[in-house]
Amino acid sequence: MDSFREHIAHSGGDLGTYKGVAWYRKHFSFPADLAGHMLFLEFEAMRQAGDILLNGMEIGLYENGITAYGLDLTDAMHLDGEENVLAIRLNNQTNHKERSTGTRFEWNANDFNPDFGGINRRVWLYATGKIYQTLPLYEGLNSTGVYI
Repeated sequence: MDSFREHIAHSGGDLGTYKGVAWYRKHFSFPADLAGHMLFLEFEAMRQAGDILLNGMEIGLYENGITAYGLDLTDAMHLDGEENVLAIRLNNQTNHKERSTGTRFEWNANDFNPDFGGINRRVWLYATGKIYQTLPLYEGLNSTGVYI
């Protein structure tokens, strides 16, 4: 969808984009033979703030709005063929305040940074062995370098 539906002016930017809450849900299942594997989820990008839930359990909070984000799903995932439900609640309102600091996101302005809301890039699910090369996702996984 084209973001710029109304005139863009330096005094206010794009006034035609949706800003608010959006929900995403994905239903999926895994075979039992993935037991013993590590399971990671990577979001290449989400805009702006996201609550991530798996099977009704809150497993992550993302409030960066720019960088990739990763989660370890290993302990929360059903691996016996039972259905898993991944739910993401995203909010791209310009007045959103981070929960940890109460600070508004600095770059969230109509006339400076288009704030396309939602999951705006790819999402990856990785199943690895117990020994694996870490994902380069500091945000969420806090992983740097390679270690076992």
